[in-house]
Amino acid sequence: MSQAPTEKQISLARLIADKLKIEIPDTVYDDKAACSAFIDANQAQALRPSEKQLNFASKIAERKKIQIPDETLANGRALSRWIDEHKD
Repeated sequence: MSQAPTEKQISLARLIADKLKIEIPDTVYDDKAACSAFIDANQAQALRPSEKQLNFASKIAERKKIQIPDETLANGRALSRWIDEHKD
């Protein structure tokens, strides 16, 4: 018998599905491995920054004549923190 996913895994799967506007397969709720696979397959796409974030960050970088690190540009949360640190 397979092990059930944790509540934290289910919460993350729901967050990812909501952000990507996709359905969660039923197996995700019952099987830890299936839940992990769903998260692994979709997390990177869900964490990508929005076009609005990218445009705003680019304007800040241009105005301040600074560069945005590539790893920051790949992650919406990291870019949000970067924006907060540099917007003033």
